[in-house]
Order: sequence, then structure tokens, then C-alpha cells
Amino acid sequence: MSPPRQFVASADPAQDLDADASELVQIAGVLAIENRTGPAEYIVGATIDGALVAVAADERVRLSPPLQAALAHHEVARQVAHPTILAEEIHLLRVELLEEAPEAPGLNDPVYLYGTLTGPFPATDETRTVRGQLTVSRADVLAGFRFGAPWPFHSKRTDTASFRCFFGVLPGDRAEVIASGHGVVVALPLLAEEGLELAGNELFVAQMLYDLLDALQEELKAARASTPFARAIVPVPSRPAFIRELEADGFRIEGDTATREKGDAGLVSRLFGGRERVTIPKQATIEELLAMAELALRELGEASPQSRALAELFDPQPGARHAALARFSSVARAKRAAHVRAQKRELPAPAAVEVTRARPANEGVAKRATRAEWIGDFVDRHRAPDRPPPRLSSPTRAAAPPPRAPRPESTPVVSRQATEPASPEQSRPDWMKDFE
Repeated sequence: MSPPRQFVASADPAQDLDADASELVQIAGVLAIENRTGPAEYIVGATIDGALVAVAADERVRLSPPLQAALAHHEVARQVAHPTILAEEIHLLRVELLEEAPEAPGLNDPVYLYGTLTGPFPATDETRTVRGQLTVSRADVLAGFRFGAPWPFHSKRTDTASFRCFFGVLPGDRAEVIASGHGVVVALPLLAEEGLELAGNELFVAQMLYDLLDALQEELKAARASTPFARAIVPVPSRPAFIRELEADGFRIEGDTATREKGDAGLVSRLFGGRERVTIPKQATIEELLAMAELALRELGEASPQSRALAELFDPQPGARHAALARFSSVARAKRAAHVRAQKRELPAPAAVEVTRARPANEGVAKRATRAEWIGDFVDRHRAPDRPPPRLSSPTRAAAPPPRAPRPESTPVVSRQATEPASPEQSRPDWMKDFE
């Protein structure tokens, strides 16, 4: 496996991938990949180990009955063609955490997406899964989820409302590599392994978008910008979660207003310029946050060469499709010619160097423990002792319990520990803390 250039693998070794449709526990999307061999449709889903895989759509009969029902519901509910990516190969990234480095220069800051990368697909003998970090820009993430926004996976549990699963298309390499059909990363933020079978990611994606938009707006206000996005009120992904943060910061909630005695200080008050009265924003739909992302992208200026290359490959017009496929063929011929020339030179092979990696005695036994350790190593590299901590986006940031109905006197009292959501620090897996 050769990961995209902008992906840095963790110290954990890459794992072979041998999964078919029968091993999926969640469907996250359906897409088509078109290259020199023609178009092919794939079902993207997660295995019990949390790895994302793309299996041929004609394997749907091997899905479990609940997933076959979910797929049928999606196709009937949507009644639209699946998105097409022109690419020789793609990689899938299961996103578990987004980190924004503090005090980065400029507005289009680099951000780090941590998770498990699987690829390439269509699957080959070199398809592997490995954990690590993908580095992209703020605009890459906003534009990438705007690309995927029209094609969420729709499904429905038998006892609850419908849910949606969104994906983003991100650059993993230089623009010329992407234009040749390589370096394309499809990112899917997903929740923890437990209870995956029928779950959406709308809340997680909304939290990621909000955190990016909120941080950008902070920087614009600090620079005294008066652009439409700088003046806009960014809606929050979860009002209950936002109210909890205000209350933890010393505010008292009265309807849509939060007030606090003068002299108190805290994170939320600093975000609002030190005011002691805060109007609680409305709760956003993901469509509203994507509309705000459009305004934000105008603030960030012209799209990067990588984003422009991706736009030509993702759901292209007929003219762009023919040009891209001709480009793929040209690049493939050039690679074959270079390979033949290298063989003719008969260069001596370098001496083999055996590299061994010391492993703990219990490696492979406590799988969740090792999974919970690797991200912290990366985050540590981005954090200096004299700088503020980075902002981390995870599913638990937006999680909030529903409003509680009045409790009948006969109802037993449940402990706070069992009902209240864990703090972001408590809910993050241990492996993410290695990056702090």
C-alpha cells in the first residue's frame, strides 16, 4: 500500500484487508468509480473492526438483511443517480477526529484529520488499512463536504426517524497527481464501533463544519473584517450542547438569552468579545452550515489547485469525462514506458536492510487500547507548551441528551453519571491523547 502524499501513517503497521459484503456492519454510501476500464458501482461501508471498504454493488445479496433493507430504502427514497468519481483509484478515510492548530498564519489554516485509511479501491493485492493523519486546509474540508452534500446515504430504522450519512472528497496529493486519477480521498466521519449497524453521521459532520466556520469567523473579527461572513451569525449544530457550554462558563439561561454577572471570564465569553449577554443562536441543519461554508469559501479566496483538480473528477460533465479518461491513459502509458526503461538499465538492487519494530508483549491482545493510543503522538507534535491547545472536533462535542420530560413520582432516580454525556476529554479514545 502506498498512501497518498499528504497522509502520514502512525507507528502501527498496515493491516491486510480481506473483507466482502457479508462482513459490513454499516453502509455509509454508494458511489461509482470510472476509469479506463469503465464505470463500476460500489457500496461503501464499515466492517466490525471499523475499517471502511468499497465492495462491488453486485455483492449486495451478501449483505445482512438489515443492510439490504437500508440500501433498498436509500435507493427508493433518493431516486437519483449515485455520484461518480473519475479516478484510477481512491482511498477511504474513516475520520474520528479533526484538529485545528491554534494561531496558524493566514485564514486558510491547515487542519488534521485523524482516522483509518483504507485503499486503494478498486481493491488490489496491495489494498491495506492503516491509521494515521491526513493534512488538508480549511477550504479543502469545506469544499470537500460541499462536493458530497447532494449525495448523502439515506436510511431508516424501523423504530425511529430517517438518518443521513455524509461524505467529503479531499485531496491527498498534488494537483497533477489528482488530475492523473490518483490521490483522491473520500472522507467519512463515523461514530464509534458500537451500534454501527444503522447510524448516520450528520451530527458529527455538522460539528466539524461549525468548528471550522466558527474559528474562521473568530479570526476575521479579530482582524476587524466587515464582510458578509464576518457579520453573519453561525448557527450551532446543537443548542442543548451550546447551552451546556454557556452554563459551564457561568451564564444563566433565560429563553434565547444567556446572561452572566460582570467580572466573570471564560471561553464562551471570550468568543463573543467579552460581552455579558449572549443571544443563543438557532440550531442549524447541515444544509444551513453548508450555505455558510459557501460564504466562508469566498473569504478564503480562489480555490487551491488540488480543489480545482478534484472538481474536474467529481461528477464531471461529458467533455471533462473524456478529457480525464484520455489523461489517465496517457499517464498509464508513460508509467509503463518508464518501467521498461528502468528494466533495460538493469540497475543493481540495493542491499536489503531488515528493520524490526519492538512490540509490547500484549500487542494484538488489547486492540482497543492500542487503537486508543496512536493519535496523541500526532497531536503532541502540533502543540507547543506556550501556545493554546488545538480545537478538536469529535462526535461527542455535539452530543446532548434530549429535553427531559417531567418525571413521575414513581419513576426511580437515575444517577447523573449514567445519564449525562461524558466530557470531550473523557469521551476521547486514549490513542488520540498521544497526539496532544
